[in-house]
Amino acid sequence: MKNKWFVAGLLGLSLAMRAQAQISTVFNKQAARGTLDFRIGAMWPGREAVFTGARTRTALGVRVAPYLGQGKFTHRLSLPISVDYIPVSTFEYFDSRLGSDARFIEQYVVFNPGLGLDLVQSPRVDLTARFGGALVANMTRFELPNTFGDWEDVCHLNAFDPYCPSDYSFLANGGVSLRVFPKEHFPLYFGVDYTRYAVLKNQLVGTIGFAF
Repeated sequence: MKNKWFVAGLLGLSLAMRAQAQISTVFNKQAARGTLDFRIGAMWPGREAVFTGARTRTALGVRVAPYLGQGKFTHRLSLPISVDYIPVSTFEYFDSRLGSDARFIEQYVVFNPGLGLDLVQSPRVDLTARFGGALVANMTRFELPNTFGDWEDVCHLNAFDPYCPSDYSFLANGGVSLRVFPKEHFPLYFGVDYTRYAVLKNQLVGTIGFAF
């Protein structure tokens, strides 16, 4: 997971450098091929986990949304694809069977492709409606202290398979995104994104990104 965030950070830095280079020319928003943004917010209500009740949980992610073309209509259509990480719970205890401290970490990874339509597309503001389906991976990791006193994930060992349940579900969803470009002819934007999932979950995140 850390490697994925590192790669995403490098991609964001690359796009930022490209955006800086575009200042000397003039950024043409109508000619942009897509958008990339970083997302932070919350999902609620969280599913009631094994060790914790339902509550609002932090959501972190990235989204790329390439446009389908440069025409008057096709440039309003996009294919937004987001990946969000949502920590659910951490539970530490002493496992009498193993004779050791142990902990469970439960987390969601949400892969959410869709189809977007820009309802508003002005020089400074975009308002996008989005519909799609999300693959939700609910993963539980089991960790034991190693000889250095650090927690180590042991789910790759067959002996601990019963401690590491994971399940997957597919949820239809829809949402709306608002992007505001503070400066005309510059690719940086700030925004907010809301998603409603079929199982009555809500996700609201703030975004910062670049059109490219």
